[in-house]
This record gives sequence, C-alpha cells and structure tokens, in this order.
Amino acid sequence: MTLFTPPQRATLDLICRTLIPPFADETNPLLRAGAAADLAAQVEIALERAANLTQQTALRAFLTLIEVGALNRVTIGIARGF
Repeated sequence: MTLFTPPQRATLDLICRTLIPPFADETNPLLRAGAAADLAAQVEIALERAANLTQQTALRAFLTLIEVGALNRVTIGIARGF
C-alpha cells in the first residue's frame, strides 16, 4: 500500500529536492545522484510506518493543498502550485 497518490508523491519529491538538493558524488554512496532522487520514496515509507491515520490524512491534505494556486495566492501571495 502506498501512502500518497502520484501527484502528492510528486509534490513530496519537489519538497525534498528543495530542502535537500541532490548531490552528485559517485565516491560517496550517501551522496550519489540516485540516492538523493530516492529521498521522497524513503520519506513516504517512513511516514507510512510512523504516522497514525489522522496524521496521514493531514499529510495528504497538505500535499494536495500546496499545489492549489488560489490557496497559495491567499497565503503567500504567489498564485501557483509548489
């Protein structure tokens, strides 16, 4: 079972890449480009295991809402999704 829908997963990936940009350092396994790209999937698995049903519902709503341009216009003044 997956916690997020594909659009929510894409938003989570954008958040992860914004907060922790992928590094390309093939000599370090933690900094390989592939390891950084997989961060959103790892975060989703961790949240699925650690969050209760109420928290999971709130996370889904958050990932959906930050892609709504009208809501972003009201909250941060920019009318586009994350």
